[in-house]
Amino acid sequence: MAEIASNLQTVRVKIAAACQRVRRSPDEVTLLAVSKLQPSALIVAAYQAGQRDFGENYAQELRDKSVELAHLPGLRWHAIGTLQRNKVKYVAKAACSFQALCSLEIAEELGSRRHERPLPVLLEVNIAGEAGKSGIAPLELPKLVEAVRRVPGVDLQGLMCMPPQPEPPASWTQ
Repeated sequence: MAEIASNLQTVRVKIAAACQRVRRSPDEVTLLAVSKLQPSALIVAAYQAGQRDFGENYAQELRDKSVELAHLPGLRWHAIGTLQRNKVKYVAKAACSFQALCSLEIAEELGSRRHERPLPVLLEVNIAGEAGKSGIAPLELPKLVEAVRRVPGVDLQGLMCMPPQPEPPASWTQ
C-alpha cells in the first residue's frame, strides 16, 4: 500500500513541474486515478494517500464501488468509458462527470435522470479515425456540440480526445 502513496507522490511532483513550466497552478489540474478492475482496498489506499478522483470504465463497476465506498468523504467518481443506454442510470446516479459522451441520445438520457444538478460531460472525439476507438468523427463535432448544449441536465465542459498510438521505438522491442 505504501507503493501507491509513493507512486501518487511521484505523479504529483511531475504534475507540479509541468505546471511550473507553463506558469499554471497545480490546483487547476485534477489527477484522475483510473480504478477500472481494481479492488476496493487499493482505492481506499489511494484515498488514504490523498487521491479523491477516480475513473471507472464500466457502469456497473462504478455503481458497485460508489455504494461500497460511499463512507469515504469527498470521493468523486468519473465515468470514463463508453456508455450503453441501458446503463445510463448508473452513471447518472453515481458519477460527478462523464468523459466519453458521443451521442445525443445518451446526453438526453443522462439529462433526464439528473435531478439535483447537471452532469458535467466531455464529448469523446476519435481524432485519428481509428476503427478500434470510440468517439465521434471531428466533422460531426459542431452539430453534436450545438445539440448537447440544449440538453437540460448535462453541462458540456469540453472534449476528450485520444491521439493515435505511435509505434514504439525500436529500443522498446529489443
